[in-house]
Amino acid sequence: MSDQRFIALFPGADGIADHMREALLEKANAIGLETRHIAGVQLVAAPSLSPVPVGTEGLILGKLYRRADAHRLTSLSTAEAHTIIASEGQSLLRDHWGSYCAILHCGGHWRTVRDPTAGHVCYRIATSKIRAIASDPALARDLGLITGHIDWSRVVHGLIFRDLMIERTRIHGCHELFPGSVTDLDGVAASIWRPQDFLACPPPDLAVLSRTTASCVAALAAGHDHILLELSGGLDSSLLALALDEAGARFSCATLATRAGDGDERHYARHVANTLGRQLVELPHRSELAHPGRCPAPHLPGPVVRAFAQSSDQLLAEAAEAIGADAFMSGGGGDNIFCNMNSATPATDRLLQTRSPLGFARTLLDLAGAHEVNIWAALRPAWHHLTGWRHDRTWPRDDSLLHPTAIARFPMAEAHPWVADPGDILPGKRRHVEAILAILNHVGGFPRGQLRPIHFPLLAQPMVEACLAMPSWRFFEGGVDRVPERRLLANRLPTIAARRSKGGVAAMAGAIFRQHRPLLRSLVLEGELARQRLIDRKQAETLLRDDALIVGDQFYRLLAFAEIEAWAKHWR
Repeated sequence: MSDQRFIALFPGADGIADHMREALLEKANAIGLETRHIAGVQLVAAPSLSPVPVGTEGLILGKLYRRADAHRLTSLSTAEAHTIIASEGQSLLRDHWGSYCAILHCGGHWRTVRDPTAGHVCYRIATSKIRAIASDPALARDLGLITGHIDWSRVVHGLIFRDLMIERTRIHGCHELFPGSVTDLDGVAASIWRPQDFLACPPPDLAVLSRTTASCVAALAAGHDHILLELSGGLDSSLLALALDEAGARFSCATLATRAGDGDERHYARHVANTLGRQLVELPHRSELAHPGRCPAPHLPGPVVRAFAQSSDQLLAEAAEAIGADAFMSGGGGDNIFCNMNSATPATDRLLQTRSPLGFARTLLDLAGAHEVNIWAALRPAWHHLTGWRHDRTWPRDDSLLHPTAIARFPMAEAHPWVADPGDILPGKRRHVEAILAILNHVGGFPRGQLRPIHFPLLAQPMVEACLAMPSWRFFEGGVDRVPERRLLANRLPTIAARRSKGGVAAMAGAIFRQHRPLLRSLVLEGELARQRLIDRKQAETLLRDDALIVGDQFYRLLAFAEIEAWAKHWR
C-alpha cells in the first residue's frame, strides 16, 4: 500500500513562521516526503499520496465516492467543487461518502471536514506557534511541530470512559477531528452530520438495505484484483461474502481459529466458502505473535490494536502475501450498526414511541428470546428506563483498578457532539449511537493496513444511515438479534442466518495473559501508570500473582494497562 503520511500547512497567519517552515521542509525531505502546493495548501507528503483538488479552494485526502452511483472520484467537476465550497463542506456528506479528510478554504477561513465514520485517520496539530493537519502525531513530532509529550490526564480519561472519542488526545498538541464535523484551525467545530438526524427518517425496507449493502461492497471492491475477506462464518462476514460474490469480485477467504471453543468457528466459515465456491485459508492462532509488551501502531495517540489482535493481524498479512491479495475486507462494525446490544431498552423505545402496551410486551418477549432470559429479566430494566430516560444516561464508566485520586479527576465524561446533548433520543437508540461511536476508535492502526488497504463496508456512511433509521426493536423481531441482517442472508445462506452462537476472543486473551504474566507484572507494576499513582498498584499486584484467580474482565483491564506502557515507551 502507498505511504499515506502527510502534513498540511497553511499560508500566512494561519500557518507557521517562515523559519519553522524551512526547518520542517528540510526534515521532511530527509525522510522521503515531498512538498506540493495544491489549492493554496502546502502539502508535505509521501510521493505516492494522491489528493483530489477541490477547484482552487482545497483538497480531499482519502477515498471519495459519489452517492448517486457509488463511483470513486479521483477528480471533481467544476460544479462539484463549487458546491462543496459554497456549502462549506456539507455537500460532501449529502452527495458523497467514503473515508476522507477534506481541507477547504470557505468564507475566507480554512476548515477541515472529516467523514462521519472516521475512515481516514487525521489530526489537528495546534500549539502556540503552529496550526496544521497531520496524518499522525508521530510525524508531527519528527518534523518538530510538537514535543510529543504524553498528556496523562487524557490517558486516565480513556481508561475510565473506554472508547469515547474526545477532542484532546493523549499527546499534547494533537487534537482529534470529530467525524462528521467541520473544524477550523483553532479547533472551533460544528457537527454537520449527526446520528440524530437520521433517527426520524423512514426505515428502509429489506430491498433498500440489500441494495445499499451491495452498492457499498461493490464500490469498495472495485479497482482491486484480489480481495482477502476475513471470514469468521458469523453474520457480518458472511453478508460481505454474499455481496462480494454477487458483485462478481475476485476474492478468497481467511478464517482465524484458536484452540478454545469460542475462538474456533471454522466449520461455519467452511460452510460459507463451500457454498460460494471460494478458497478458504485457515489460520490457527500463534501465541508467539501476540505480545502485550509490543505496540503495533506507536505513531498514533494511544494504543489502538489490542494485544490479542496482534496474532490475527500478522497472520492475515502473511495470508494476503501468500495468495497475492491486494486488499482486505472486514465485517468489523457489524454488531454496532445492526444494534447487537444486551439491553432491554429497545422495548422501552417501542413503548415511548408507539404508546402501545401490546407492542411493548411483544418486544419484551423478543428480547427475552434473543438474550435467552425469562420475560421478567427483560421487564425490570425496560421499566426502569421509562422514568428519567432523558437524563439518566451518561457514557459508561469503568473505575476498576484505578487509583482513587485518578478516578476523582473525572466525575463526568468529556463531551462528544453525538452524545453530549442527546435531546429526545430514545434510550435504546442512544445505546445504538454509542455503539457506533465506540467502534470508530478501532478501524485504524492495524499494521496490515500499511501494506494493503482494509475496507469496512458495514461502516460505510450509507450503511450506518440506513441502520440508524430503523427503530431499535426491529432488530430483535422474532426473538433473535440482528434480524435485518439475517433476512438478507436467508435465501442463499440459511444455515448462517439461523445461527445463534457467536465467536469471541476471551479464551485467546486469557491465554495471552497467563503466558505473559511475568512480563505484565513488570510492565504494570513498574510502569508510568504505577509511578504516577494512576492505578491501584496493590490491587494490580494481587491479581498478577501466579496463583491469583482472575474473574470477569479483569485480565482485559490489566492487558490494557500493559498496552499503554508499551505505547508510552515510544513517546519518551
